[in-house]
Amino acid sequence: MKNKLNLSIALIVLAGFCVKSYAQILWGIKVAPVASVWSESGNLYCGSDYKAGFAAGIQADYNFSKNFSVEAEANYQTKGSKADFTVNQVDEKINRNISYLNIPLKLKANFSDELGLNESWSSFFYTGPYYSILLKAADKYDGKDISELTRIEDTVSDKDMGLIFGIGASKKVKSIAIFTDLRYEMGLYEIYEADKDLRNKSVSIAFGIKL
Repeated sequence: MKNKLNLSIALIVLAGFCVKSYAQILWGIKVAPVASVWSESGNLYCGSDYKAGFAAGIQADYNFSKNFSVEAEANYQTKGSKADFTVNQVDEKINRNISYLNIPLKLKANFSDELGLNESWSSFFYTGPYYSILLKAADKYDGKDISELTRIEDTVSDKDMGLIFGIGASKKVKSIAIFTDLRYEMGLYEIYEADKDLRNKSVSIAFGIKL
């Protein structure tokens, strides 16, 4: 019930942003492979094995000046990590599969003129906070769900928060802009009761289009 309430509030806020500035925004869709891990709060990365995932979603980009815009997103995103687990007295790796509704809000700066790019090209960087709502958590070993053994869904937080840093470029083709960007997400919220120092960390490369 709590997750449904969080989800409803997040969607209402995003919809309000989009409706208010409908005439001045660019709409986009994207997909992105994601590499994620759980690591200590002071680390930007972790030496543990990264888990492969993906993200897919929509964007609303509101330009309030020539060089700056505010961009909101709503993404389905999978994160997690790989961890050691004993199965039949043998140490094995398990995949911690965590899926979220991920909602970033970013301030984006365009620096195409400084690079001398022509009008069809755009380069940018961005930063801002994100808020994620837990949709599902499960542990898998050898392709089988072992959540009943590990009970990870009882120990993972129902939300996550953090900061996003990214850089990218886009190419305008007629009325469509094709873009790609490289993103780092640094989680700041305690996500795992068994080890309260762990945070979500991930890197992704997005590909998409805007209208």
